[in-house]
Amino acid sequence: MNLDETLGSVDPYRLPRHVIPTRYDLRIEPDLTAATFTGQATITLLIKQATQIILLNAVDLAITSAVVDGSTGQRLTATVELEGSIQRARL
Repeated sequence: MNLDETLGSVDPYRLPRHVIPTRYDLRIEPDLTAATFTGQATITLLIKQATQIILLNAVDLAITSAVVDGSTGQRLTATVELEGSIQRARL
């Protein structure tokens, strides 16, 4: 199932407005010889309504894992699905 089937019509320019990023903490380790990088991102989100999917921009990224920590301490390992045609990741 692709993102259009899951979320209805997906705007190719804007993310859904019910999940709002409020802070990004990034750790990036460049490999200058290979012109690549690895890293880790921690994104703090404001969730305005219950949702099963978090949609992120993922232009040219290979996301290997994702964890969602809830405000009450629950921790969930998310499944990462990359949609290359719209350069997005679905958690």
